[in-house]
Amino acid sequence: MSVKIILRKEEKADGTFPLAIRITKNRKSSYVYLDHSIKPDQWDKQAQKVKRTHPSHVRLNNYLLKKLSEASNKTLEAETEKDHVSSQAVRQKIKPKTGDTFFAQATDYLTDLKASGKYTNLSSG
Repeated sequence: MSVKIILRKEEKADGTFPLAIRITKNRKSSYVYLDHSIKPDQWDKQAQKVKRTHPSHVRLNNYLLKKLSEASNKTLEAETEKDHVSSQAVRQKIKPKTGDTFFAQATDYLTDLKASGKYTNLSSG
């Protein structure tokens, strides 16, 4: 299984391209998008890092290195737990989707209101 940081080819409206972590196993890839986008001329493909032409290249490279090590750790963790792990399963371990929906958050909110004894807010919510 390989884990790399890449610059995706989907251009955003501002002319930048998103950075992502690519997890590949058995020629099947999954992507975890990072929260940063840069211009293609600011990306060093061989070294997998941001070039010095970017205004905050040091900070961004530290962030990318941290995310890459987290993804590598999660990959190793998943592979040691099970013999067969897909790239999609590792992606879910890195960036889980639980709690993203409105109803899951609303249920948590109402449970917290009930636990804290705020019955007036609970009956109006």
